[in-house]
Amino acid sequence: SYLLYRDKKHFYPVLIKARGNYLWYLVDGNTLVKVFDICGGAAVSVIGHKNARVILAIKLQLDTGVTYGSPSVFTTIPAIELSNELIKTTNFKMSKVILSGSGSEAMEISLKLARHFFVINGELSRVNIISRANSYHGCTIGALSTSGHTGRKAPYGPLLMKNVHHISDCNPYR
Repeated sequence: SYLLYRDKKHFYPVLIKARGNYLWYLVDGNTLVKVFDICGGAAVSVIGHKNARVILAIKLQLDTGVTYGSPSVFTTIPAIELSNELIKTTNFKMSKVILSGSGSEAMEISLKLARHFFVINGELSRVNIISRANSYHGCTIGALSTSGHTGRKAPYGPLLMKNVHHISDCNPYR
């Protein structure tokens, strides 16, 4: 395979199908193994695999022919509807939404928004970021810089931002 794997020593089973909280993969080309998906909820989403409502929404959007429109130029009806729904769920305590494709991208946007706020207010020296120790915020360089998970950061140390400061985790017993 020409696919670049994260760890070339690790064997990556090929997923064949999924439904709800379960995944199936082939072990030896013939034997189908069913496993409970414990990663989807913690790291990605909790909607379940093969969710009929999600599949229908994707199909309806694909039927419009619009698969992508640069958000710096265009918007879409689903983006407007989702934003409206998200704001309603906060009882209108929030007033704006930025949609992103991943948690890492959301972190990058948050870092840029914070910086932009200080730039437009003339506070150019405000560049420090405070984050929790043992936190994980994503895999891009900016998001990884804010993360406190030292094992995940170690290989990329020279590339990470130096203006991030980590404070201890929340601990109600301390």
